[in-house]
Amino acid sequence: MVGNIITEFTNSRTRDMLVDAIKASSPAMPVTIVDVRWNTYYPLTGEYRPATFGSWLQEQGFNYVYYQRLGNPFKDMADVTEMERKYKEYAQSQIDFGLLVDGIIQGDGTFCLLCYCKPPKPCHRYWLQHLLLDSIAALHRDFKCRDGVGSSFKTLN
Repeated sequence: MVGNIITEFTNSRTRDMLVDAIKASSPAMPVTIVDVRWNTYYPLTGEYRPATFGSWLQEQGFNYVYYQRLGNPFKDMADVTEMERKYKEYAQSQIDFGLLVDGIIQGDGTFCLLCYCKPPKPCHRYWLQHLLLDSIAALHRDFKCRDGVGSSFKTLN
């Protein structure tokens, strides 16, 4: 069974607000939070640092994995089209991308790509979601698409 892929953000949210949003949009359990933030330093609270955040999520019943190499090292580029092109090329070259595709294919439940960016800002987690769905569809001919994107697609939150 192939897991579902959704996206969420941390910007302007407490941990509890984030968990409520994930629960509201998660079509299936268990939920694995896939943290794809390039920079995880939060000087005011520190509540989203991977070590403490991951432990807290596990206490809440979620799985957690941090893939910094799937973050966006190009996030400060002014040209969004070029940033998207560079990010997609970069992400597909990372071993973590292959590990994540494999985990989603072999997993069940929901995989939630997590980043800081609050919509409507263009965010790499949206591009990553599409790359993952395209890769899974290429590997599984029986992977059914809905809305032209994928059977587990949910629009960017």
